[in-house]
Parts: sequence; structure tokens; C-alpha cells
Amino acid sequence: MKGVMALGDLSSLPNIGAVIEQKLNEAGILTRERLMEFGGKGAFALIRANDPDACFSMLCAIEGATRGIRWHRLTEAERRELRQYFDGV
Repeated sequence: MKGVMALGDLSSLPNIGAVIEQKLNEAGILTRERLMEFGGKGAFALIRANDPDACFSMLCAIEGATRGIRWHRLTEAERRELRQYFDGV
């Protein structure tokens, strides 16, 4: 993939691969600690400000990463709440 950087600190979290890590880095989030400060929604909002095409799956992936779980383990209620947030960003 063109422009994808080498994996770093964030890639050790669940759901975070090269593309999402690059998006987080571009948003100024370079470390796990910084990601935890922003939380999943806050980090996604920063990404979405630069990339209006950032998708709902990315939000779920980042939220799961902040919780230390694979995104598919989010409950239906958590996904509904994230969908409401996503629709409002």
C-alpha cells in the first residue's frame, strides 16, 4: 500500500494494523498512552476531521483497541451507541 508506514507501538493493540496506525499517527496519536487519553471516540473524531471517509468499522476497531479486545467482542448495545456517535460526527 502506498504511503503506509512501518508498524509501531500502536500495532501491538488488538485491531490496529498499518492503515489504522497511520491514520492515528497522522492525527497526532503516536503512543498507546495518547490513544488511551483520547479514547476510541476522541481518536476517531481526530481521524474523521482529516478523513471524512473514515468508516464505522474503523471506529469500532479503535474503540476495541482502547478496551484491549477484538472489535467483534463489543456488545450489541455498545455497537448501537457507537453507531449513534458515528452518525453524529
